[in-house]
Amino acid sequence: MGGRKLEQLREELAAKQQKELQEEAKLKFVLLRQADALAEQNGYPGLSGMDALVRYFADKYHWTPEQTRRLTLSDLQALLERV
Repeated sequence: MGGRKLEQLREELAAKQQKELQEEAKLKFVLLRQADALAEQNGYPGLSGMDALVRYFADKYHWTPEQTRRLTLSDLQALLERV
């Protein structure tokens, strides 16, 4: 494989990875905002982000903090769509 072709493939891979990271960051932002809203709606003073989700899922599903923290972003997104 020529040097130019290899460099082009590296650049394409880097661009794809950058796009995926940006999409993941956007999703995390949206999910954490939803978590903050849940904290406010459910009267969880001083809790935000993942801590609010841990409390919410403990209250709703009786999950342990470890169970909630193991959820993937896709899992969290699916669960929060039901709220």
